[in-house]
Amino acid sequence: MIEYLIDGNATKAAIRSGYSEKTAHVQGPRLLGNAAVSHAVRIKREKLAFKHDVTLERVVAEAATIGFANMGDYMRVGSNGLPVLDWGKLTREQTAVVSEITVDQVDGGEDAPVTNRVKFKLHDKLSALEKLGRHLGMFPKDGATVNVNISLESLIAASLTIDEK
Repeated sequence: MIEYLIDGNATKAAIRSGYSEKTAHVQGPRLLGNAAVSHAVRIKREKLAFKHDVTLERVVAEAATIGFANMGDYMRVGSNGLPVLDWGKLTREQTAVVSEITVDQVDGGEDAPVTNRVKFKLHDKLSALEKLGRHLGMFPKDGATVNVNISLESLIAASLTIDEK
């Protein structure tokens, strides 16, 4: 069932592993429930994460970068009041937030030069913030409210404790 790591779909993994398409929707989940299979999948995932340096800290940091991105970091207001793209000072983290850039040439007519119209789009902030919030337990499943009150000192102490392990 290591095939499960390809797409996270137990039914498709069962089919790729040789099970009948008629029973794969039952066999796939059953196999994942097997302790040896789930252990093998977990070990393989851990090895892949280690090989590619994927850590919880890096994933949370990347989601936070996307979630707290601000369009103001990518442009300034020009003297005419219109936005002017300012890409020269972007950091690696800021460019990672950009999901799409489109450049169209616009012919201004006889008296106006050809200009470039640039559109850019950042990755989905709400999705990143929702995933961060869920990871941090801010959105309980039963709809109950959660009050989170953490001091900077406790965060520092917790990170020191985690780093020491």
